[in-house]
Amino acid sequence: MTKPGTRLLVCTILALLVVGCGGTDDPPADPVPSETVETPVLPDEPLFEVEEGLTTIPFEDFVVFESKPSDSPSWRDAGGRIECLGGPKGYLYTKESYGDFTLRFDYRFPEPEEAEDPTKLNTGVLVFVTGEHRAWPKCLEVQGRWDEMASIKSNARDVTVEVADDPAARETARKPAGEWNTVEIVSKGGALTSYLNGEKIAESQPTELTTGPIGLQSEGNPVHFRYVRIRRD
Repeated sequence: MTKPGTRLLVCTILALLVVGCGGTDDPPADPVPSETVETPVLPDEPLFEVEEGLTTIPFEDFVVFESKPSDSPSWRDAGGRIECLGGPKGYLYTKESYGDFTLRFDYRFPEPEEAEDPTKLNTGVLVFVTGEHRAWPKCLEVQGRWDEMASIKSNARDVTVEVADDPAARETARKPAGEWNTVEIVSKGGALTSYLNGEKIAESQPTELTTGPIGLQSEGNPVHFRYVRIRRD
């Protein structure tokens, strides 16, 4: 027969064991640390499908030319978007040369509110870059300057270009500087035709310049390019 004192001692020990094995007053267990996975930061861009026959020109297919040395890069690849951070003046140019082609891209000036005069925000596409790389090289240019969007001019003193330009179409088609504008440039036999947001803006007659690299111009203010793509015609 078990004595009362012994039963009390046994019950007390059992009760202490139950509490010690995970009662409600126990502190929560430390969480198991989870693995940290870095997610690449991509630009907030809609999905885009390249049209049949065209191929993209990524940042790595360009070469940077700057008119003077700089401590920091003026161009960068932002997850597929090509961004110019401002100065110094210069341009990217393609590693390949192009003659007859169709080039399409979007561009915008991301900080129009920072400009003294947003209508003067400036960039451009250099076509048929020829000879020595300098600011600016011998070439034709399809203007990206906001108030002259998609106009065509010569960047060479010894090359004169005859151009038919439609200012009314430009005024209707052009979007504000902070928004994306879509440009298409068609080159055929040295003649250029430019389109802005689907509207024909300018057409040039052939000159002696008919082939060469294509450049994206830095004119001292930030500018972004996206969906840069081309087809040889």
